[in-house]
Amino acid sequence: MKNILLLFIPLCMYLSACSQNTQPEKKVQTNPTASQSTIQFDLSVDDISSFKQAVKDSTKEPGIVNMAAPQFTFSLDDEKFALWITDDSGSLMKTTDTHTIYNLSDHSVAAIYQILSDKDLVSSR
Repeated sequence: MKNILLLFIPLCMYLSACSQNTQPEKKVQTNPTASQSTIQFDLSVDDISSFKQAVKDSTKEPGIVNMAAPQFTFSLDDEKFALWITDDSGSLMKTTDTHTIYNLSDHSVAAIYQILSDKDLVSSR
């Protein structure tokens, strides 16, 4: 009985280590203000694709960055981003590099703004 227990414990540890989730994160959260708490919501596969495309198509802005607290934060794979967005412009920043900002393409602004509008997190156009 003792031998079985000694084999069972490492097996359980091995199985729990193998079951870690390797899926990309599917959540966006708004940053809390004095009148709002943090909100997290799930994204569809298409929404995740839109966020990934927005990051890929963004263009680095030269100069020193001094931004207000971001409206939203999101994670893709293992990287976290801050997001500022209106109906006609958008910027993001890697949370590990707060000295660089990236502007979103017009197409990405429209796609991300629509996703957030559908979730009632920004005003509809």
